[in-house]
Amino acid sequence: MQRIWAKQKKRYWSPIGKRDREHLGSAFGIVLEEEIVDYLIELQNEKLIHSFVRHDQWSPEDMEGRDFTVQKYKHGIVVQVSFGVTISGESYLKDRVRYRPVPQFWFPVGTAKRLIVDSILTLFKG
Repeated sequence: MQRIWAKQKKRYWSPIGKRDREHLGSAFGIVLEEEIVDYLIELQNEKLIHSFVRHDQWSPEDMEGRDFTVQKYKHGIVVQVSFGVTISGESYLKDRVRYRPVPQFWFPVGTAKRLIVDSILTLFKG
């Protein structure tokens, strides 16, 4: 019996696998959170917020969708707001439903500082 060798289909090769992409996304998310810490320090120095807390990864707060908690004086009282951030549109859509009462923000890689700061400050309007 003669064997017939089929031509291999052209495959699209990715230099990183799915698991590696997940770790890379996680690394970008951690960098985003560190940038937000820097922005919050600036807001604190400018007296636009009173204080903030960055919740540890896998902490009970993080598991409730709260990456940060920010406090601000408003009309003589301290108002506290928690929120979550992600760089992934897919995660944003899931987290918005999963952590319904906690505001979630989607900041893709390269989002302007002004947009991030304005989004955080809008939490205190109203």
